Amino acid sequence: MGSQAPAAGPPAAGPAPVVAPVVVPVPPPVPPEASGVNHCFLPHRGARKLVILFSATGTRPGRFNMWTLARAIPHHRLYLSQPGNGWYQDGVPGLGAGPGAGPGAGPGAGPGADPVRNPGAGLEATLTAIRALIAAHGITGVYTVGSSMGGHGALLYAARLDGAALVFGAETVLRLPASKSASLMPATAPAPLPDLAPLIAAGGRATHLYAGELDAVDLYCAARVMGLPGVAVTTLRGVGHAVISHLSATDRLLPLIAAFVDDRPPPDLPGQGRACQIAGFAEACYAGLRGYAAGQNDQALPALQRAMGLYPDAALPRYLMAKTLMGLGRLAEALPLAVQAAAMAPDDAEHQVVLAHALRRAGRTDEAIAHYHGLLARWPDLAKAHHDLALALRAAGRADEAAAHFATALRLKPAHPLYRRQGRPPPLISRLKRALRARLWPGPSPWSPPDPDPDPDPGRNPGRNPGIRP
Repeated sequence: MGSQAPAAGPPAAGPAPVVAPVVVPVPPPVPPEASGVNHCFLPHRGARKLVILFSATGTRPGRFNMWTLARAIPHHRLYLSQPGNGWYQDGVPGLGAGPGAGPGAGPGAGPGADPVRNPGAGLEATLTAIRALIAAHGITGVYTVGSSMGGHGALLYAARLDGAALVFGAETVLRLPASKSASLMPATAPAPLPDLAPLIAAGGRATHLYAGELDAVDLYCAARVMGLPGVAVTTLRGVGHAVISHLSATDRLLPLIAAFVDDRPPPDLPGQGRACQIAGFAEACYAGLRGYAAGQNDQALPALQRAMGLYPDAALPRYLMAKTLMGLGRLAEALPLAVQAAAMAPDDAEHQVVLAHALRRAGRTDEAIAHYHGLLARWPDLAKAHHDLALALRAAGRADEAAAHFATALRLKPAHPLYRRQGRPPPLISRLKRALRARLWPGPSPWSPPDPDPDPDPGRNPGRNPGIRP
């Protein structure tokens, strides 16, 4: 008889088996979408470096500074913009979080990332999204580039992402009196990290900061961080806030960025100055600007005189001194300084306007008119120059020409209250009186009150976007 398999039965008694715990793997952060209204990521095959390019104020939605220029960079590129002039302190909308975060805004969006209810959350959400992108692409080096507001963002994000920064005309501390962030950044915008000096000092990575020697705020901000580890500051003579535009126009911007990303020493630039190497100069210039902006001209003068003594080759203190003296009515002292400042900065429109203004205020009307025509041939869209030229033409009895330039100033800056008042056509009786007065007195009328100062704003054109347009 063949054998049979034993019948199945209960298992023999013994120790209970050990059940291994179930381990649920934590998924890595989800990288953000490749592009949105305020960000655009362009990968480069085989690259291990990421270049983040920050746009300045005034950039239109869906557009980015340095778009065309950066195509020559053989690395991953992430373009960022920040609507609302938040100086990148509250993150980038659509990249993690930020103002306007909501449905479809990207990873991290939601109430917890609302910078109004939770200041700093938008910034952290955006940084988390960028770190996810870095991890997803195996990126080993982060390099940030930006100008003005974008320069502040580049410094901030480089410090938080352990990266290197190349910035132009950047404020290292926000909302200083007479600064662009003070005039353009909304009062309600959160600024959880307004002073970047501690962050830069703690990071110690390479930070290259370029500033124009015609901008007191930029010089002061550069001087504040110059001695920190890893920080190199370069100042350029005859250049104002728009350093990046100057370098682009002279074909020196791309070689500078390429050397930065390749970890090579930056190339020497023509016109390098000593403004931040002279102890106390940048601080004295800013103290003079701050006094002038506050209407405290008597307090501004000593600081500007000290700045002129420290750095005799600098145009900025002469420019500020001329404006301050004109504010005090000391026209005979202001005019020589305006002449010197304009000669030392021939390519800066603001310095040329102040010279023409000083000539007009000193009664040298024909010379002022000639100088205005010359500078408008170079900068035809300078509303301030059109307005001031109109004042000079009106004083010379050339009412029709004056009306045309008043209208041009108003067209260029329709919201400016002074231009609106001057550019409005006068009533018929006023026009008849002016025509009769011009016939009887071809020159300036002896009863005409002095014209108002056409430069009520002490800053150096803070609303202008210095970034490079795509």
